[in-house]
Amino acid sequence: MLKKKKKLINLSVQYWSEITRHENFFKRSEAIADAVKKLNKTEILQFFKLHLSHESAQRKKLSVHIVKSNPEQNALTPTYSAENAVELLPNVQENPGKSSVLIEDYAEFKKRKPLYPIPQPKM
Repeated sequence: MLKKKKKLINLSVQYWSEITRHENFFKRSEAIADAVKKLNKTEILQFFKLHLSHESAQRKKLSVHIVKSNPEQNALTPTYSAENAVELLPNVQENPGKSSVLIEDYAEFKKRKPLYPIPQPKM
């Protein structure tokens, strides 16, 4: 992150990405490196246990299923089953206390969510 860019094109891409996002935070790499230096192993493990661990009550999952608008074409789409599923996390039982929400109308779902403030440039 803190390595000096060997090619001008790499530095140019970095700067232009800041400009196109209208953030103009040209020292982002240094700021991220400073933030990472302040972390310790205990903080990283606490974050993992709280947000990523299977046992955590705070853990959230998002499952996106894209369905074709033509019902006839959906019949050709393979469906989920235990035989064709890729088991990424073995022996994980679904938590019966958590519920799933089916989002049928994306625009309506998005309207009901709180908005976060737009990030301001860090100049």
